[in-house]
Amino acid sequence: MVTTGNSLMMSTDGGNRLKLIPRKGALPDKPLYRVTVSQADPKRCFVWAQVADYEIPRFVSHDGGQSREAVKVDSTRSFLPNNARQALIAWHPKTPKIAWSIGGDWISRSTDGGKTFEWQSSGYNGILIGSSFQFYAHE
Repeated sequence: MVTTGNSLMMSTDGGNRLKLIPRKGALPDKPLYRVTVSQADPKRCFVWAQVADYEIPRFVSHDGGQSREAVKVDSTRSFLPNNARQALIAWHPKTPKIAWSIGGDWISRSTDGGKTFEWQSSGYNGILIGSSFQFYAHE
């Protein structure tokens, strides 16, 4: 899967031919980038949209990009605000319901296939925060 401007394209033959994925669902008509496909389930993917300078929503699909929904970010366990910075996402190599992300100044994890990300850390932070740190008691 690749992004071309504000479109998603997919290949099923090693990149010899690309097929345009129709724009349906939550995806805005803005530049798309950083498409990330799950190794465990190639129909699961993330894509980012550049809406404005500090508005960079991410979207998840479980059907090869045919439908997309905005990723929810749950910051209830974080002591830092979730800033709208670009981030990286990595799918678990064998478990398609698990993904991690660093961005928005904190490390997060999804256990529902990328639909929701929440604070996931045991003292590590995505930025230098001076004298603040946190230990997560549930790990």
